Amino acid sequence: MPGSARFINGYLMVDGTAGPPNFHLFGKDLLLVNHGADVGNVHLQSGPHAAGNHSIGATFAGELTLGAGYAQVDGARYQKIWYTGVLEFTGTATLADSMPSPVTLVRKFKMAGSLQGYLVNPFVDASTAVFDTNVSGEGVAIIELTSILDGPNRLFDLAKLTYHFFP
Repeated sequence: MPGSARFINGYLMVDGTAGPPNFHLFGKDLLLVNHGADVGNVHLQSGPHAAGNHSIGATFAGELTLGAGYAQVDGARYQKIWYTGVLEFTGTATLADSMPSPVTLVRKFKMAGSLQGYLVNPFVDASTAVFDTNVSGEGVAIIELTSILDGPNRLFDLAKLTYHFFP
């Protein structure tokens, strides 16, 4: 069972509504890197959004969104690791009809979650995790939006979302 959360630095990035999330996370005795996977559940990806206040939250979980990559945890190095767990991001942004398109917003976020690492894909072959760690962090989200409908009922869609963690 994991102990207290490790505060992390690094980034997680999603290109558009169909791009895979990529991450490079590091902290005390911790380096976690994935090489992309299928799309996550980014709240702004759920569809176009009209002007107003919106969550910039995102959830990445399981085989399809956490993918596989490299890890170094408590001195142990893993050249190929499959990730499971959940990374939950929270924050808010305000969209206005008067915003230019494309528009880039920079907003604060917080993240909490847990990650487990496996030497074989646990969704194909049953195995035991070689590490299980809680993580948390905060920083700024850079949200790139494009307008897909102009006028008084303007709609925006996600072009790119990058979470940058800061110590």
